[in-house]
Amino acid sequence: MNCAKWILVLTLSCNWACLFGQELAQPPAMSKGLLVSVDNVSCDERALPIFDWKISNPTQATAFIYATFLHGPAASWQLDSSTHVFTVWSSLPNKADYAVNDYPRARFLPIKAGETISGRYIGRLPKQRPCSSCGQVPKEAASLVFAVAFGWSTDSVESQLRTGNYVHPANPIVDWQIVSRSPPVRFHECGAR
Repeated sequence: MNCAKWILVLTLSCNWACLFGQELAQPPAMSKGLLVSVDNVSCDERALPIFDWKISNPTQATAFIYATFLHGPAASWQLDSSTHVFTVWSSLPNKADYAVNDYPRARFLPIKAGETISGRYIGRLPKQRPCSSCGQVPKEAASLVFAVAFGWSTDSVESQLRTGNYVHPANPIVDWQIVSRSPPVRFHECGAR
């Protein structure tokens, strides 16, 4: 009897999500997400981060990585002052409540089941710098984490991006994204810090 109730609830939940075009955050029988790792973490002479990254898909389905900022500059960055961890974000971690005049077009990179991709992140100063040290690794940062946005389908986010009904062009990505983070890796050296 209990089992029958759960099957009914699961069936209704799935049908409800399918009826309204909702994407499931995680496909059935999948691991929690992508595996992200970083290596050779350092800074250039301007204290901008540089590192090699690998992203692996241990699941049984193709995932789609938000790839616009994978190679730099960061979409966002933040320092946790209690742990001294500097996080480089490939997307915004939260919705923005301000508009921008210039923002790169969203690019999505498919990563098949069992596949691993790698690349190099090279920090660059943003075109419009709201502060003099934006994007630079603070002196108190001891290690780096790379936060990578991905999803299991791009249909809903691409549709939302096409409509243009948002305050900031990154907000549809924030609504869509699942974030996988690398374990923290210590900085080898940082130029101007």
